[in-house]
Amino acid sequence: MIKQMSTFVADISDEFKAIVVDAVKVLCLKFPSKYAALVEFLGSILREEGGYDYKLRTVEAIFEILNNIPESHEIGLSQLCEFIEDCEYPKLTGRVIQIIGDIGVNSRNTSELVRYIYNRLILENTMVRISCIGALTKFALAVDSLRDDVANILRSKCLLDAEDEVRDRAIVSLKMIARHVSAQDIFSNL
Repeated sequence: MIKQMSTFVADISDEFKAIVVDAVKVLCLKFPSKYAALVEFLGSILREEGGYDYKLRTVEAIFEILNNIPESHEIGLSQLCEFIEDCEYPKLTGRVIQIIGDIGVNSRNTSELVRYIYNRLILENTMVRISCIGALTKFALAVDSLRDDVANILRSKCLLDAEDEVRDRAIVSLKMIARHVSAQDIFSNL
């Protein structure tokens, strides 16, 4: 059924594509054991042509699946990471990066997710770079092994950014990371 849907989805309007996305989401939530094929389908149609509203609806459908089916995290995060590589909507890219930061800290591939975010940090506009800083900070606070790498990224790429807001957020994030490390040291000595 998914293969058949893939062939005709490219030929229908965004309005009907959105209906297909909603139906696939409902199907996935009703039959969670089928999440792999359904999330892959949503990821593939997400990378095809379409307007902002349709793509946002697809991202939100994947996000809802990730929230309700924990086993879907790896495949869903992978689909979202592939999407942001070529997303033409900065606001949507920022939203996806936030989702990756929220859910990805518990992933088995945290360093790979950080790499995708890093790529957007160096290639995107101000709004997306700000989202990247927030997501990277979440990784630094949640994953000890990434803390130094993230702090180095923030220092080297964000403290010298042309935009004040990017620099300010990087400073706040670095302070949060430093406080987190200090708090861990205090509690580990008790």
